[in-house]
Amino acid sequence: MKQTPRITGTYRAEVTRHDGSIERYYIENDVVDTGLNLMLDRVDSGLGSTMYIGLIVYPAGTLTNADTLASHSGWTESTDYAGSRQAWSPAAASSQKVTNAASPAEFTMDAVVTTIYGCFLATVASGTSGTLFSTGQFQQQNGALVANGIAFSSGDVLKIIYELEALRY
Repeated sequence: MKQTPRITGTYRAEVTRHDGSIERYYIENDVVDTGLNLMLDRVDSGLGSTMYIGLIVYPAGTLTNADTLASHSGWTESTDYAGSRQAWSPAAASSQKVTNAASPAEFTMDAVVTTIYGCFLATVASGTSGTLFSTGQFQQQNGALVANGIAFSSGDVLKIIYELEALRY
């Protein structure tokens, strides 16, 4: 019986507010066309070099599989946090999954107020010269999109876990 693999990704976000409260969000996402090409290009060596998580600030809902790091007219990248894109540091693959659950990417917001709609994974820590791997918009646990994004205040911390899974169906 032939089994066809399917690649999916899930981002999990945890927001720690400056008052100590915690909120959790999920993103089931698509791997964009350039991300699929990257996987095929690197099939012998895995994803290879370090990948980086960035934040999408406006306006999710217009994410497309044709988006690239240099050309994504439906959204912009947030820079309202300390530092640059955060490294995605996954553990070794297990059970056809690879994740950074043991070391989430962490963003400390330094803007007074900003709204984040989702996140992305790319091959470079900054700029647009690398490859965009995946994009996604925040969702509630029941799968409903967070249509207006998540508002942050200075000092709030956003932790992102990204899991990439190969399924057979």
